[in-house]
Amino acid sequence: MTLLTHIKHNAQYLPAKLAVSDGPVKYGWSEFDTRTRNLAASLASRGVKKGNRVGVLMSNGYAYLEAYYAIPRLGAIIVPLNIRYAPAEFSFAINDSGAVALLVEDTFWPLYEKFAPQLETAQQVAQLVVRYNRPGQPVPEDALDYETLVREGAAETAYQDAEIDEEDVVGLFYTGGTTGRSKGVMLTHKNLTHNALITVIPGQVTSRTVYCHVAPMFHIADAAPAISYTMMGACHTFLPKFDAQKALEIIERERVNHIGLVPTMINLMLQVPTIKDYDLSSLELIFSGGSPTPVEVLRKMRQLLPCKLRQGYGMTESSPTITVLDWEDMLRAMEAPPDSPATRLLGSCGVPGINIEVRLVDSLDREVPVGEIGEVTVKAPNVMKGYWNLPQETATALRNGWLHTGDLAIKDENGYFYIVDRKKDMIISGGENIYSAEVENALYCHPAVLEAAVIGVPDPKWGERVHAVVVLKPGWEATEAEIIARCREFISGYKVPKSVEFVSEMPKSGAGKILKRNLRDKYWQSGLVQVS
Repeated sequence: MTLLTHIKHNAQYLPAKLAVSDGPVKYGWSEFDTRTRNLAASLASRGVKKGNRVGVLMSNGYAYLEAYYAIPRLGAIIVPLNIRYAPAEFSFAINDSGAVALLVEDTFWPLYEKFAPQLETAQQVAQLVVRYNRPGQPVPEDALDYETLVREGAAETAYQDAEIDEEDVVGLFYTGGTTGRSKGVMLTHKNLTHNALITVIPGQVTSRTVYCHVAPMFHIADAAPAISYTMMGACHTFLPKFDAQKALEIIERERVNHIGLVPTMINLMLQVPTIKDYDLSSLELIFSGGSPTPVEVLRKMRQLLPCKLRQGYGMTESSPTITVLDWEDMLRAMEAPPDSPATRLLGSCGVPGINIEVRLVDSLDREVPVGEIGEVTVKAPNVMKGYWNLPQETATALRNGWLHTGDLAIKDENGYFYIVDRKKDMIISGGENIYSAEVENALYCHPAVLEAAVIGVPDPKWGERVHAVVVLKPGWEATEAEIIARCREFISGYKVPKSVEFVSEMPKSGAGKILKRNLRDKYWQSGLVQVS
């Protein structure tokens, strides 16, 4: 099965069913099929061929969804670009991928003008297509208008979709660089289609479902729903940029059933003072990932939202699903007595998804016993083909037929997994291994803490010491001493932060993950010790 299978099926059997609701832009699956065909035909007439790469620099919207299907129709490979990139990062992704065309939203044209001079001569972008949100604005001389291109494609009567195979690469997803230089993850039709099945079956997605794209569509976290919900003929609606109040508004206005949010987004929505004024009765399910949802947020969500939560653990290299924790497990844990073993499920990332194998291994790739810490390794049809132009890195990550994630976890006697930390986020202080996630959980027990990140910083005696970076909730106050004292109630003394830094906001990747590497840089800039 390929991505083309989805839209052909929808066009034939759900032609008038609403596919897109994006402000004034509303159309069904038959028109979606026509528009993506015409866009593909126009790109093909201008020289884009099977195997070529096409970059996309847009915010969430109908054109992004079309790009995810039009580009693969001609056998080309989509390269979603992180809108938060610096100019050097844009030029790196385009140069590294060798993109021959670029779809740009007008909002980001000034960004393009900044990084365009850095593009390598041999990889100059041959075609620029601009999607305009502001009617009447002139199209730059060296660009083509998006809607004009879609219309002109209808005249390309000789165009035929490319012959594609499920093993063909459909997208190059550049990793967020949370632990180092960005790498292009090659995901195939098979990878994305299998991941879609993992989502739609337990999520009970149907053609009547309305999904709202809130997380950025350049990231696999919201690219995957673009595929899975299209597979089922569901309706797509969009929020170009996350705003807690606007998220509540669109849920009410579009009668949204499913939505993808990272825990920070959920927390911010719950903090909106007027949340009870919105009709959120249509909301059935929130997909979340990136980090565990704090218990306090889960309890508040249960009070204020009418929906379930499915919490996933995954990564770009697995398209992204690896494990899922269902709402019923979370409820069981929240309702259990405080001293019950069931409460620990709140710290679990769940069990492997359909047809996914997960093993925890030691440094010699030997499986570790239940209850012991090991690296998460994965074997599944949704595991990437490899890293673009990086054969050595690919061989290292996919050795022995298993994806090595770099994450450390424990499996309990019931088969539930618990992420302990990233290998690179583990702090070694005085010979003791300290897992930042455990310390962060303790920090979240302070009522004033909105966001927390724990890093290791240089210490002349212990090698590293535990340092906490904290964002406080609006209107709340707390001192370093108060934060540290609260942590002592939950974790051993050697794990307690020795210092607390208060910041107004955290540096984050496009997926909403905190960039700990950025937080560490100023402490390790001497280069005497490297932590990445």
